Amino acid sequence: MTIVEPREGQAVSEAEVRSFLETQINRGIEWLDESAALARPLVCIDGRFNDHDLQRGIPTMLGGTAGEVLRQVAAFVALLPDDEQRSATDTIHQNVEQLHYVIQTNGLPFAVHTDTHAQPGELGCGYLNLLATHPDKFGLGLTKLVHDLVNISLDKRELSDNHAILSGHHQERGVLVLQPEGKAIPIITPNTGTEQFFIYVPRLEQALRVELLSVLLPCLEELTRLTVDRTQFTNQLNSITADHVTKALDELAPGKPVFDVRLDQAHGVIDITER
Repeated sequence: MTIVEPREGQAVSEAEVRSFLETQINRGIEWLDESAALARPLVCIDGRFNDHDLQRGIPTMLGGTAGEVLRQVAAFVALLPDDEQRSATDTIHQNVEQLHYVIQTNGLPFAVHTDTHAQPGELGCGYLNLLATHPDKFGLGLTKLVHDLVNISLDKRELSDNHAILSGHHQERGVLVLQPEGKAIPIITPNTGTEQFFIYVPRLEQALRVELLSVLLPCLEELTRLTVDRTQFTNQLNSITADHVTKALDELAPGKPVFDVRLDQAHGVIDITER
């Protein structure tokens, strides 16, 4: 696939964003309810996913399912007493395969992606790589867990269909935060061959969060023999996510505009607002 280099020094306009979206909608895209979307792998916001790559997952949130798992682990550990955090983290590291198994057996597909220029031992996902290489900035001392979780996912043969190898370089012109109204969620292709955008779908992220929390948090509590307050956990997780979105976009999309997009199946694009 040939990707046209974005126009240097020329900001993307709301009209161009509308054209990018409406061209796909008019051509015909999938609209899925939450349950149907959750039955598919949810992948990273990476703008290099094209139509072919969408067969391996729906661009949704930072790091896809793996990113949400890591944020939930971080929220859990952060709420523990200081003198319990190190031992709990070690226990979770030692049982990362069990965490992966619990997620898979509860019907939550686990997808990961890398890219064609990632060297052995590197993480092709920019967000996961940031978590592994900048643990202090992101407040996660989970470098080993990041690598272990990704490696286990890649080692599972049954996950081969959910493993995307993205090509090309990041040339995203901006970030589109999709805010679908009504029951249906649009499946937008981030990379059309001439344009790239990061695609973030908070509603679908939240739907996965609820499903994942119901199986992952009990597993973490059982492994560590420690418990946390559910409300505090949710608040901590939301805080971590908001912080990571800001910091990751500063690293991965510096200076790029962020657009909130309201849309529904009946009317297509309703409104586009630049933040």
